[in-house]
Amino acid sequence: MNFILYSAGVFLNYSNYSSFGSKKFVPELLPEEFEAIFLSHPLNKDKTDKGTLFRKAFSEIYPKIKNEIFEYRKPFASLGYPEEAGITGYFSRNINKKDLELIKEFLED
Repeated sequence: MNFILYSAGVFLNYSNYSSFGSKKFVPELLPEEFEAIFLSHPLNKDKTDKGTLFRKAFSEIYPKIKNEIFEYRKPFASLGYPEEAGITGYFSRNINKKDLELIKEFLED
């Protein structure tokens, strides 16, 4: 049930950050339990190309995003500028407000 609630929240908010307040929410599951749910999918045992693609995608993508899913310490706890201990998916990790003002100024001219 916790996996379903987490998944619904992600789809509702288009991410694992609430649409109000931009605070992160994490699954109420251990990372191993979360992973086991994906590995229990029938495609994980499928011998076709679809199964191969599923296993390849999971084995390559999940390790890269696992920390982003479960980590709740800064900078992962809330959306915002990296210089303010936030995280963003829109900008690079080293952008700051001054850079954005410069970009905005350039685009307005």
